Amino acid sequence: MNFKPFLNAIPYMAVGLLFTVAFWGAIDILTTISSHVESWLRAKRNINTEVPALAASVKELCAQQSRFERELDQIRTRKAV
Repeated sequence: MNFKPFLNAIPYMAVGLLFTVAFWGAIDILTTISSHVESWLRAKRNINTEVPALAASVKELCAQQSRFERELDQIRTRKAV
């Protein structure tokens, strides 16, 4: 049995395996980077759409707070009299 052809092919298989692993790693890195960029863009888009709604909610809460404070002052003045 002659193993010489197999032994001669081992370096070529090793180089092929090396390129396969490098290619797989490159695809994995690109996929990871694109996933992070996509999530960053989605977060940025959500901030741009949600901030005006939050601003309106804050204004409404401030109006309610001032109304409650006026009512509380009225209650305190009634009790003082």
